[in-house]
Amino acid sequence: MSDIKTKALEFFESKPEAKEVFATSDGFLFEKNPDAVSHSRTLDDQEIETILNSLDLDDLDEIVVLHGLKVPELKAKANQLGLPESEWKSLTKDDLIDYLIENSKSED
Repeated sequence: MSDIKTKALEFFESKPEAKEVFATSDGFLFEKNPDAVSHSRTLDDQEIETILNSLDLDDLDEIVVLHGLKVPELKAKANQLGLPESEWKSLTKDDLIDYLIENSKSED
């Protein structure tokens, strides 16, 4: 995982309500796009990457366990519950875990 994605994941863990963060080419993160634009003007590479607060399970190391499920099991469980990938990828990590827990209880 890139350094910027790692920083973004840490940012979203500390501010789960944030919907996005803006990264400049030198690795700085900004909550507001105008701040990222201003900072990028001081750089040779003025590219700004918008990183959404959504769960991309492919970015997680497969040994990471979330609520007792390994990453491949989370994918399978989401599919089993009828949640298409396009929908779970738009959820925050916490929302997906809450969804899986709640819907798993209703299956029992």
